[in-house]
Amino acid sequence: MSAATGALRQVRVADVCAHGVVVGGELLGVGRPTNAPVVAVDLVTAPNVLGTLLTESGVAVLNLETYSGPGDGQYLIDVLMRRAQAARASMVLVVGSATPVSAATRLLAITLQLPTLIAPRGSTAVNLVVELRAFVSAPDLEASKALLRLVRGLRSDPGTLASILPMVSTSLGGANVYAVTAEGVLLEGVPEFTNAPEVVSYASTARLEGDSFGALLLPVPGLTGAISLWLVAERAQVGRVWLDTAESALALASGHVLAWLARQQAAIDRDARLSSALLTEIIEHPDSIPRSIAETAIHAGWNLSGWHTGIHFRTRHGTSMSALSVQTLSRQISSAGLPVNPLVERTDGWSTWLTSVTEPGPDFARKLARTIELGVLPPAVDGGIAVGIGSPKRHVRGIAVTLAEARQAAVIAASSTKPFPIRVIQELGPSRLLLGWYSSSAFADYASEMLGPLLGTGDTELIRTLEAYLERACSTAQTARALGLHRNTVLQRITRAERILGTTLAAADTRLALQLALRVNRMSSED
Repeated sequence: MSAATGALRQVRVADVCAHGVVVGGELLGVGRPTNAPVVAVDLVTAPNVLGTLLTESGVAVLNLETYSGPGDGQYLIDVLMRRAQAARASMVLVVGSATPVSAATRLLAITLQLPTLIAPRGSTAVNLVVELRAFVSAPDLEASKALLRLVRGLRSDPGTLASILPMVSTSLGGANVYAVTAEGVLLEGVPEFTNAPEVVSYASTARLEGDSFGALLLPVPGLTGAISLWLVAERAQVGRVWLDTAESALALASGHVLAWLARQQAAIDRDARLSSALLTEIIEHPDSIPRSIAETAIHAGWNLSGWHTGIHFRTRHGTSMSALSVQTLSRQISSAGLPVNPLVERTDGWSTWLTSVTEPGPDFARKLARTIELGVLPPAVDGGIAVGIGSPKRHVRGIAVTLAEARQAAVIAASSTKPFPIRVIQELGPSRLLLGWYSSSAFADYASEMLGPLLGTGDTELIRTLEAYLERACSTAQTARALGLHRNTVLQRITRAERILGTTLAAADTRLALQLALRVNRMSSED
């Protein structure tokens, strides 16, 4: 029988394998579903395996539910596969196979390169054929039904992200759906096949098709027009029809997500203004806080009495984080078992503090740093985030002191080349003496003058190599390992840097001056 045209949109083998009635089945013969067209679905019963006319570019569905002949019917699968190949059918679908497919049948499927799908247990041939015939003849109608159910659900829902995403998942056949901010911070759901950094690396709607999965990535613009968050739908088996439907479903949901985002943003901005005003009052008047301010702070969930340990988060490229990312970061800190006060925006980042009734032990801040390192996933902002931790201080006055220490520690941490550096104020030692230099405009000018010839080359790799070399006590081997270079390459670059700067690294004073100048230059460029 010759192939026929039918649907406005061509269904492919990959689309059939992604249909809800067969998801979970076992695919033989090919590593992944093909894009061969499908125009018909033929039902083949065991007695008529040789007599049923097969459609070119069709799906041959073998019903073994009621098979009672000799053996387990495996040979019938082999016969139908050979007939399907001869008829140029697109795939074979087996329903009701009671035993695992034999090695010989698997090998035959590979030899013929014919997609052969063993339907999930519990499937019925009649229901499967009816569903697939409707899908093949009118895929747009099937997609429209799913989208209509989604629209009805969204209309009846109050519109929280936690309720919107499950409805999208249901409309897409149980796909995994999650949301991530523009900075790569997870808001809702958990990635299964993709990851947040990969998602935010795109600039517009993207379709990902791997060997074992497919995903649709849709950006949601915020009130300013810039991307505020991403919606992602992913599944193990997908086809073009599913990807088209996923894009439509996420687009439908994006309007409700945007409304939720606006409500969240308004609430967060209101809380941020209140928190900033409260902290300013506490820092400026630690010994005479008005009763109304103290009551407001307590109602906001702040702990003012006891022992306080400050924590400060600082971005290293002057990059701002969205309010949603800050909120998610706060939630991650709490999930790590740290009952901190709300994050408060400062001029150079965000501050919070942890309160305890009794005086913490001498190693408390170090343990706190370790907990943050292991339990908090830093937002994927440009340049990363640096964290500073102050020492435990008592009463309201102690809040201002420990937060100031945390900010100092964060400045030192930001000078590190690590992606997520954390420094504790008690461990800074002589580094605290450098704080004045890092913030001094005079030294910044001196650093620019000293590094001028090197910066003038525009060779960022040369500058990066020199900085890494000085940070590692001028060890060629350690620098090579850290940068993934050959030792000779490191030596050549250092020699070139010395020639450009007109100096030698043999003198300790020169090494120190250059190291500080490079740190100040990096911090200045980040700010």
